Amino acid sequence: MKLAEKPLIAILLVGFVPSISVIFGISIIEDELISQIFFATCKIWIFLVPTIWYLKVEKNPISRNIPSKNGIKMALEKFALSFFLLLMQCVAAFSGERIIIQSTTSTANSGLLSHILPKFEAATGIEAHVVAVGTGQALKNAANGDGDILLVHSKAAEEGVVAEGWGV
Repeated sequence: MKLAEKPLIAILLVGFVPSISVIFGISIIEDELISQIFFATCKIWIFLVPTIWYLKVEKNPISRNIPSKNGIKMALEKFALSFFLLLMQCVAAFSGERIIIQSTTSTANSGLLSHILPKFEAATGIEAHVVAVGTGQALKNAANGDGDILLVHSKAAEEGVVAEGWGV
């Protein structure tokens, strides 16, 4: 293999994997669990291909140097962070559906939501989380995309949120 061909082959083997992972995860694979498995497989591919390339194609030896304390600490921190991120992806993949209700404190305190939400959750399997704040804050939260349902005392303000394109 010519020296000029090696980088091109390496880019072809690894460069497309992040794009494929995103495309398949968003638009092609409908099942979230399979999407997460595909994503994890792509991450493993991104790690293994350069390692195998380094050892087999470039014929470089594995380093036998003893790492310093700072090197071990940094490696453990990176491993812990990577493991935590992978764990969070698994939790997200296995967790059920959830909606966020932006509501006023008076509606939340009235007992209405605590009466109807358990029935809704039992019937649909969707967990409902209530964020009880003032009308103005609930409207801001809805405009920021921080809620699925908006329940406030001002119909005109709710319609304004819809008119501005922040809700339907």
